[in-house]
Amino acid sequence: KKHRRVRCTLDTGAAVSVIPTKMAHLGKSVESTNPMRCQTATGEAAKEVATVHVEGLSDEWIPLGTDLRVMEPSVTKTLIAAVPTCRKGHRIVLDLDKGSYIQFKNGKKVDLYVHGDVFCFDLWLDDKPKPQSSPFGRQAKP
Repeated sequence: KKHRRVRCTLDTGAAVSVIPTKMAHLGKSVESTNPMRCQTATGEAAKEVATVHVEGLSDEWIPLGTDLRVMEPSVTKTLIAAVPTCRKGHRIVLDLDKGSYIQFKNGKKVDLYVHGDVFCFDLWLDDKPKPQSSPFGRQAKP
C-alpha cells in the first residue's frame, strides 16, 4: 500500500477538526450530523460541504481515526485537529517544545512536536481514494 505522511496541527482554538478540500479523498465520506458555517481566524466566511472519516497510524504505529469537516473555501493547507473534539478519551499534555496525546483506555502515547509556533503530530494515511472516491458524493444538507 502507498501511504502519505500528513502533518496534523493541534489547534486549541478551533471548534472543529478540518481537512483541506484537496486532501478529502484520503477519507471516507460520512453523513454530516450538523453542517456548519463559520468565520475563520482571518475573518473569512466558510461553510461545510462534506464530512470525511480518516483512519491512519501515528509515527508510533498507534491507530488514530476521526471525522473531519471539509470547508469551502478551504480554510487550511493541512489537517487541523481541534482540541475540543480530539480530547474526548484522551489526555493532551503540552510543554514548551513537546507534548503528548495519550489514550485513556490503554495509555498509548503519540508524541507531539513544535513546528513553527504550533504543536503537531504526523499521521500516515492510505493515499488511495476511498470507495466513495469523492467526499462530495453525499453532501451535507443545508
